[in-house]
Amino acid sequence: MLANNNGKNSGKIEKKLDKLATPSTTATPKKKMVVVTKESQKGTQKKVISAKKTIHPIKKEAVPIQKNKNTGTPLSTNNKKVLPPEKTGQQKTARMPNSVNPAQDADTKANKGQNGIPPSPKGNTPHNDTPSPLVVATKKKVERSSKLQRFRRGRAFLSGIGKFFWVALCLFFTAILLSSIVGTFLIYQVFLDIQSDLPPLGINNIRDKMRENSVVIDKYGDIVANLAEESYISVSYDELPQSLIDAITAAEDARFFTHKGIDGPRTINAVITNSLLKQVTSGGSTITQQLIKVTSLQNKIQTDADYKDSNERKVHEWILAHQLEAEMSKEDILSSYFNTLGYGRFTGVGTAAKRYFNKHISELTTAESALLAGIPQASTDNNPYKDMEKSTKRYNVVTKLMFDHKFISADEKIALDSIPLGDLLLTNQDEFTSKNFSYFSAVESELNQLFNITTADSDVFLPYYTGYKIYTAMDQEQQRFANELMDTNDYVDYAEMLQNIPYYYNNGITEDLNLQASFAVVDVKTGGIPAIGAARNFKEHGNNFALNGYRSPGSAIKPIIDYAPGMEKLGWTANTMFTDKKTYYSGTKNEVFNFSNSVTNQPISLQNAVSQSLNTVAVQAMQQVGVEYAGTIAGDLGISRAKELLEDNFLFESAALGGGLETTVVEMAGAYATFGNAGKFNTPYFITKVENDKGEIIYEHKQENTQILSPTTAQNMTNALIHTRNYGTPASGRKQVNRQINFAAKTGTSSYDADDRQAYGLSSRAEKDHWIVGYSPEYAIAVWTGFNVEDADFLSKTRGNVNDNKGYGSYIMATWMNKFAPEYTKFDFSVEKSFNATLSGIAVTLDYENGQAFWNRPTISYPTAMSLEIRKALGSIVYDIILVNKDGSEIHLNTVDANTLSYSFLENTTPETEKFKIIARFENQLAEVSDSTEVILDIHSRWHEEDTAIETPVSV
Repeated sequence: MLANNNGKNSGKIEKKLDKLATPSTTATPKKKMVVVTKESQKGTQKKVISAKKTIHPIKKEAVPIQKNKNTGTPLSTNNKKVLPPEKTGQQKTARMPNSVNPAQDADTKANKGQNGIPPSPKGNTPHNDTPSPLVVATKKKVERSSKLQRFRRGRAFLSGIGKFFWVALCLFFTAILLSSIVGTFLIYQVFLDIQSDLPPLGINNIRDKMRENSVVIDKYGDIVANLAEESYISVSYDELPQSLIDAITAAEDARFFTHKGIDGPRTINAVITNSLLKQVTSGGSTITQQLIKVTSLQNKIQTDADYKDSNERKVHEWILAHQLEAEMSKEDILSSYFNTLGYGRFTGVGTAAKRYFNKHISELTTAESALLAGIPQASTDNNPYKDMEKSTKRYNVVTKLMFDHKFISADEKIALDSIPLGDLLLTNQDEFTSKNFSYFSAVESELNQLFNITTADSDVFLPYYTGYKIYTAMDQEQQRFANELMDTNDYVDYAEMLQNIPYYYNNGITEDLNLQASFAVVDVKTGGIPAIGAARNFKEHGNNFALNGYRSPGSAIKPIIDYAPGMEKLGWTANTMFTDKKTYYSGTKNEVFNFSNSVTNQPISLQNAVSQSLNTVAVQAMQQVGVEYAGTIAGDLGISRAKELLEDNFLFESAALGGGLETTVVEMAGAYATFGNAGKFNTPYFITKVENDKGEIIYEHKQENTQILSPTTAQNMTNALIHTRNYGTPASGRKQVNRQINFAAKTGTSSYDADDRQAYGLSSRAEKDHWIVGYSPEYAIAVWTGFNVEDADFLSKTRGNVNDNKGYGSYIMATWMNKFAPEYTKFDFSVEKSFNATLSGIAVTLDYENGQAFWNRPTISYPTAMSLEIRKALGSIVYDIILVNKDGSEIHLNTVDANTLSYSFLENTTPETEKFKIIARFENQLAEVSDSTEVILDIHSRWHEEDTAIETPVSV
């Protein structure tokens, strides 16, 4: 018996324990549990319902597991797992939770044995399949206790992890807070920096819709014409047709009337797209932003190359666009925008309506509005007169956007897309096309460079069409004559030229197909271009061959890349001797052939090699000079692709004959002009100065006069080319430059490459391009003739015998030079006085006994900017011995290069001869002596020991 403080209840408890230990179907104490029977279709079920919420925690022994008699596998009881018996026969039970009454709990443990559960009186006596409700309740409590313990252990573990993550989370948000503060501060500083550099809004400039047309002024200060093809026409908002407003807003800014200068969704989309793709593929600019760009920001864009595509410029657009929306109404913004739209050679929709349709803006149809709305996106490419296919494609994009934004219906879109754009346009453009279109196109090309405008711009705006004065090197008389040379048969009979081409003659073809020509005239002294021939019938196709027609120059490149570099580096002259012999490209077995396919194996002078255009000697010349040096000189003389190929290590010895090297007539004329300008190079140019509408000079050409070649090289090369003009290939031309004009020239012919010859069965003598380049003391001129397109079909038909027009370039050159080049002028190869070299004084020592004078050789101090070539041109120092009479008259006695003189013979001179002097000078005739160093000695000075020399510096 367990000891119990109460004592009197111990007997009753023992009796109850004895009853509970006996197996029974139901072990429910009387008046403690109520058994309720419930009828159902499945049979009678018994439900145990607790009469009281509190039950003593007395546990019945575990029910032993019953096994299948056949298989031996344990059987479950009411689908509930039971604990298997221990090998000793004792039941394995879970620990009971502590009793509510400690005394009772202790007594119970004493009677129940191990773990407080009484052993079964008969060991493994089988139980009924239905466990006691008390056992079920006890098991649930045990399970809940186990789960509770696991939960508490898990909560403790999670609590540790949670504390870690909580600390980490706090640190994370603290870092975010600090970085946000720092980031905000940095962003604020960046904003202040951007804000401090913000250009002014310039509201008056934006409102100013009436702008004067830009004018072109010639070299004499006379106004030539408006730069644009059509006078600028300003429009107001009331004049704009609704169809044009719809078309422009659909194409450029569909939410224009609802945003405040910045379209948020488009801007965010553009930023994300451009950031992901790491390139600008989407702009997101609103109409207001575009207007800001071409007005308020235009000056900064022009003067700062990095600003144009910077993030700073975009932020400035946002800020100023927002300001503008507060200052101007939507209607004023839109009308100002319409007046600044660029259409290539003219500005504003009012001007464009007149130019394309000969209509006032208010008269435009929906189709015409859609066409005008599409062009400014890329005014050059979308010009219907230049490229109808691209213009139509853009037109269809605009009509689709108008449909997408519900400005037109589906039926209207179908109707608009079915209209041929050619039916909308004016067919006769002559009244709008400038008579100076050829020259003006070159001016525009140069302006694009000055204004940093490229064809890649998505919103091309040409500010130089309004409000500017553009001063040029143009000579109006020369340019008018150049136009006649290109567009008429009055001076050059192109029809006759075609009849001398076998393909045309044999097939009876009279039209010229795509026969083309171009030329450029360059002022030898300045590099200014007074006139160009951009192309034949330039207005019809607009390709300026003078600027963009890169072709192989053939033998015309030889003086530039072969012979002049050799004269400069190795001291060759026009009479330097070479040998016309079998020649191979270095390191190969590829033989170089002359036009005659033979060699003479005889000595030949440089000037004769030039005049006969011997390929063998030209390649030998480059091999001696070196490809790198030759390419450098050619690049310095303005042949741009020579420099590019050299930088890419792609310039080879074949360039000695023009192989793989292409150039334009402008570049060739500029290079040859250097020979006539004593070796000084000037980049050819069209524009001398640009003034804005305030009269401020925003650009002015600076004279270069870069000494690339020495005057000696220039003179020797000119002598060789004058010989070539008189006795070489230019002399065989059909028309000669007047013999009274001092003129040097060289021709060039390019051939088809081996692949083309094999593919189309072309003759090895088939000629592709013809050149002639020459210069007088005043003008250099380069002429090219050839075919615009030489595709597979063209070559197959003609078999390459299409360009047998050799000599026709001389018609253009000779006709122009005979009209404008002065006669009897001479080339000036003297060294200018600006190139000064100072000689130190001469100290003379007298040998009285032998009657001799000795002096030191003066040192030469050259300017730091003077090149080595110029120094060579000045030559070495010689000394003139001059007798001076009492009356001041002088007699030149001798010239010596030694620094000694025997003067004893002077004793026998006449009494009138009082003195002699020594003059130090450069012996080269190119040098002008502006002063002299003279030593004046008394004839009888050898008897006077105190005689001294007079020392005076000389500069040349």
